Amino acid sequence: SIYFYISDGSSSEADIVSGGTCATGVSGGTIQFTPRNSHSLGYTIQSADQGINECLNDISASQGNGPGTCFIPHSQFTIHAPILFPNVAAIKLQGEGISRTILNFDSAFPCASGCTLFTGYANAQPGPSIEGITVNFTQPDSTNLATYTQYTCVDFHTNPGFVIRHLACTRDWDGINLSNGNAGASIIEDFETSSFDKGIWIDGAEGTIYIPDFQESCMACTANQSAAFASTANTIYGFYIGRGDDIEISHPIITLIRCALFFNGTGVNPGDSFGTWTGGDCDGTQGLVMYASSGWQFSGVFFSQGPSAQSVISVYGGEATFSSIRIQTTDSQPVVAVYSNVSSAPTVVNLVGGYITNTNGTGNLIYSSYASGDPSVLLVDGVTLDRTTNTTYTNPAISCEGSIAVCSIHNVNMDVGPGTGSGGFISVANDGYDNITGNTGRGYTNSFPAATHAIYANNN
Repeated sequence: SIYFYISDGSSSEADIVSGGTCATGVSGGTIQFTPRNSHSLGYTIQSADQGINECLNDISASQGNGPGTCFIPHSQFTIHAPILFPNVAAIKLQGEGISRTILNFDSAFPCASGCTLFTGYANAQPGPSIEGITVNFTQPDSTNLATYTQYTCVDFHTNPGFVIRHLACTRDWDGINLSNGNAGASIIEDFETSSFDKGIWIDGAEGTIYIPDFQESCMACTANQSAAFASTANTIYGFYIGRGDDIEISHPIITLIRCALFFNGTGVNPGDSFGTWTGGDCDGTQGLVMYASSGWQFSGVFFSQGPSAQSVISVYGGEATFSSIRIQTTDSQPVVAVYSNVSSAPTVVNLVGGYITNTNGTGNLIYSSYASGDPSVLLVDGVTLDRTTNTTYTNPAISCEGSIAVCSIHNVNMDVGPGTGSGGFISVANDGYDNITGNTGRGYTNSFPAATHAIYANNN
């Protein structure tokens, strides 16, 4: 699609080309479009997207099945219309870098809420590439997200094999939409966003997606927009994942949003997801919520969170292994909370190594609760727990409630003793096939039921 931009100095609009004629040779032709408004004499007509769509279509016409590159030089451009990649394999839109090639969205962008800037041609593969560009969207200077326009920066949900590198989208609603389609075998590297809904939305990917160096924060926001972004009344996600086969996340930086990673097994493509998250920092956020029979491994991740009435990690189903993670919070809720799977499948959570601290005097550090007959497992091994000395705690550091099948806790150490304070170290409500041995509470007390199947030994 091609748009023209009409302006007479007082009234302007972008209109899609609906038809035209083209003669052979060097003869002229006609272009047809229907303006939505009246314009005074002296109006001008130009490309609505600085010629980007025309450039991409030229590649389609000259290269056939591709590939080819459309280069955008160092400058700032105002964009009045969406950019639609043609049916060309591996076509590329190349800027000079996120600080040099800048596309500013016109506030009168010609589409209703839900409009997308970059859209891939349906099922074109390998998918398009975008590199070295910043896109600045326009949103109201308001704390009310209901007044915001739901712009999506990129939609490549039917374009497996796409590549996005060094792309920044500010004040968007959704950053990259990969829902309801197979967009696997793709790369998203150094993507920066200040999305007010979902940073990256994946649901239906049937191949590996590599996501190194993702960043989400309220960059280029006003004070009111930043307040809306950080408000716990607004649910904003860094990653929102339904079905995804092998999602590889590494070293993200996610700041001041409600939930860094959300797993939803009942989205537009219900199914499992599996993948890894290595390194990175989630600062001031709820770390993750898992509602799915998924399998994920987290290694070397740092979570920090202030009071928000949310657990840092909440697992309602699936299999999750956390190794060498660090969690620091001041919230009253359990830091790590593990519950029965909502779909009645096992919930298996492994915490291996790492450090967990909470200066609040109320919440557990690790909490688990399961329904009767739930075949679920909690394993905690080699984790250091830290509480503030001389403080009276109302809940134990580790609590296993309900009818968990296996609660296995080994070599867990409290960093400091209670001093003049008090509180529990490990509490188990019901006898199960538990193995709780070799833990050091440094004066915090343990509470175990009479053991028929369980082993409670060498805990002090």
